[in-house]
Amino acid sequence: MYYTDYAKEFCRNIPHLTACGNNDLVDKKYGFAYEHYATYENVPKLNDYHKEVQATTDFPMVSTYSFDLGSTHFICINSNQEQMYNDYGINQTEFLLKQAYFLDRDLWKVSKRATKPKWVIVYAHLSPFTVTRAKRLQHWIPILEKYGVDLFLCGHNHTYSRSIPIKCGYEKSAYADMINEKNYNTYVPKGKNYTLVNETKLNGSEITRSANISQGVYYVMFQAGGAKQSGKEKAIDLSTMTFLNSTGGTVTSGTEYTKHFHTGTNRPWWYEYTGALPVQPCFATLDISPTSIKISMNYVKEVESIDKETGVMTVDKYDPNKHTIVNFDNLTINYSDRNPAYRTGVSAPYYNENKNY
Repeated sequence: MYYTDYAKEFCRNIPHLTACGNNDLVDKKYGFAYEHYATYENVPKLNDYHKEVQATTDFPMVSTYSFDLGSTHFICINSNQEQMYNDYGINQTEFLLKQAYFLDRDLWKVSKRATKPKWVIVYAHLSPFTVTRAKRLQHWIPILEKYGVDLFLCGHNHTYSRSIPIKCGYEKSAYADMINEKNYNTYVPKGKNYTLVNETKLNGSEITRSANISQGVYYVMFQAGGAKQSGKEKAIDLSTMTFLNSTGGTVTSGTEYTKHFHTGTNRPWWYEYTGALPVQPCFATLDISPTSIKISMNYVKEVESIDKETGVMTVDKYDPNKHTIVNFDNLTINYSDRNPAYRTGVSAPYYNENKNY
């Protein structure tokens, strides 16, 4: 409501390429509210991907698509936990695996082009690396890393996070392992205890937790642009929590602690931004050129107000004479620093079903 009201003067003639969020579903659990925001041209069908499970009706996946804009290939996928296509016989895990199949196939086709894009950007409502680790999305990581996606953009948690460029080394395992998600740790604290889990690659070695500027994926979660500036998952501040190892022992320092967290900041290893988190409505700008991607994160100072009678917080209409835009973080990704696999070509997709997609 706020967006369509306040932004109508400048956005009515601008194409909107949206990602489906958890609140875009009817009753949050079932339904197709999102389909009213999307068109059906050239979208994949449910039964085109993850063919181990077929929907009773081959419905278009309106929330999943890709396109080229300038020198960049964009891919939109649906990260929702809700059973968006439940009425068609597809449950949550099966639908997310269809997303994985689509992502893999789309990136493989990009890698086979004679003229490849300068950049590949994936976006969804939630990503595998934010302030927490959504377990259901971790099986996307091997695909993102296989092709060397440059940037993954998301929202959802109503706070801000920016990762190091990650190539942790997860590989695609057997289909059953992908269903059961055996190899992944959620990193979500429970109560005041936080158990450290040693994530491993398929060969049993430790995952890589250091920055890989050449081939790693940058994960950026944008802060919200409305009145709600906090969600269920706050930025993880572990200063008041007790760390436990896999046997239940307390961990306060040493190798096991430092490989999981940034010393002195109480943030997990994948965090790059450790500055103050904004508590005002935010917006981001992306300046994409053949030589770089530049992201500028900003918040609008004192644009929120609280009704004295009702206590309801609202966002005022922006007034340049009254409100100040404050830049709080920037990220530049240089083309010359990158050498992702999709530029050189990938021999075969992970999910090769010998089908014509």
